[in-house]
Amino acid sequence: MSELSKKYDDVVKNVDDKLQNKDEAEFVKGQIDDLLKEFSNEIENLNEQISNIYNRQNQIEAKVKNVEDVVNSIEKDIYLDEDEEFDLEVICPYCNYNFVLDPSNKSNEIQCPECKNVIEVDWNGEDSMGCSGNCGSCGECEDEHEDDDM
Repeated sequence: MSELSKKYDDVVKNVDDKLQNKDEAEFVKGQIDDLLKEFSNEIENLNEQISNIYNRQNQIEAKVKNVEDVVNSIEKDIYLDEDEEFDLEVICPYCNYNFVLDPSNKSNEIQCPECKNVIEVDWNGEDSMGCSGNCGSCGECEDEHEDDDM
């Protein structure tokens, strides 16, 4: 028997013992029963809400796990392992010819296979010299040439 049930039985017994008028005692016990039913209903509602929250939490955790898996997959696609080689696509600034640079060739200068001009390669990804003004694809060239035309 739970502690609450035992306490309820004690209260009902005290009402019977203390109230001389049996009608009054029955009235008080009826009021106590009504209050107990309200508490029980509230507890049921809370249990249902807790169950709904628990189910929703499980759904959210499953969605978060799915998002984490997708992000991990994207990261794996974006960031290469240190041992993994990559293809470097080059657009010749002189003739706009597209070609792929061999990653094993770490030379600072390469020759365009189309026009044979020498192109400087920055393996660190830093543009130390600025735009050459010949590429037409960086967006800066167009701005510079527009200023020249004026």
